[in-house]
Amino acid sequence: MRDAAFDRLASEGFVFDQALIEQPDLQSLYRSLWQGVHSACENDAPTLAQLATAHGLQTTLITDETLVAEHPLASDFDECVRFDPGDASEVAEAIEQTQMAQLFAEAIDWLERQSTDSEETPSLLWLHSQGMAGLWDAPLELRNRLVDGDDPLPPSGVEVPNERLADDFDPDLVLGAVHSYSGQVQLADLCLGALLDYLHESGRDRDTLLLLVGTRGLSLGEHGRLGQVDDPLYEEVVHVPLMIKLPGDGDCQSRSSALVTLRDLPATVAAWLDLSDKPHGINLLPIIEGEQFAGRDRVLMTSLSGELALRTPAWHVRLGDEQEPQLYVKPDDRWEANEIASRCGDIASDLTTAARAQVEALRAGDFEHLPELEAELVEGLGS
Repeated sequence: MRDAAFDRLASEGFVFDQALIEQPDLQSLYRSLWQGVHSACENDAPTLAQLATAHGLQTTLITDETLVAEHPLASDFDECVRFDPGDASEVAEAIEQTQMAQLFAEAIDWLERQSTDSEETPSLLWLHSQGMAGLWDAPLELRNRLVDGDDPLPPSGVEVPNERLADDFDPDLVLGAVHSYSGQVQLADLCLGALLDYLHESGRDRDTLLLLVGTRGLSLGEHGRLGQVDDPLYEEVVHVPLMIKLPGDGDCQSRSSALVTLRDLPATVAAWLDLSDKPHGINLLPIIEGEQFAGRDRVLMTSLSGELALRTPAWHVRLGDEQEPQLYVKPDDRWEANEIASRCGDIASDLTTAARAQVEALRAGDFEHLPELEAELVEGLGS
């Protein structure tokens, strides 16, 4: 049986286990992805597309997401292909009919047209899929695969759940959402597999840098939420996948637990393209190439609702609508089930102070002179 595409990419590429977003809002987040700045900043830094175009690359954006297609920075691409699959009220009968599969087919067709150009130009293709935030239209056979004999069948609709759960919620409600979500994940895996197959069979993987990244997570019952509800800065929302595959048939099977953010991607791509102008952010290629790099000692996260969170290698403090901060041990408490601020009050207080200090630095546009964190805030209580 052929390996799953995500596993295949992980085995051929490099996995960043602790990749974080700095804001769940998609439009804000794309300032990070394209400019290399914190997602809460608005500035006139050049975008990756601008820099690539200036160095002779053809830049193309393909997306089924209106917020991305109409983003103010999207106009920096030479070409924007806005894919509109139309309205769907029912799940697809076949993989090829799904919104995601049609989008990936559009991307592969673009690559095929570009590769047959007699004067092929080096290119930067940015493909954004709504993914799990779009219609859950994977065929029912995919979402039913994980159903045990005593489980109820998952719902057959295409709408993404979006609700706060009552204290006495029906567990079958969450189970059905999990099964439906798994169907979409399998669909995404199949679509990625088609792209990887094309790159390999066409030989384009020999000169292609491939990055796969998520733009936010989705709650499946954690912390009383189901779906994209009010953007709480918990692990299930802010922790995203990030894999990078260098050109060739490598089998590096490598990974890093360094704290990285999506605003590191423009600098990484620019370094690989050997652009003379470098975006903001950290170039991740040295990590992939085996150099020792500890990553950031902190990542500040914000939300449009005013929530704050600060993540270090050892802790995650969340400052939400609760009167007191919430504190979790990292990386042990991955799903943040054990809140311990009452037992580690000094840690919670110091991290809260550090988070607010970074907010002030963000407003002042200065990220170079942050106060140094105490060792126990970075390395844990055993440091």
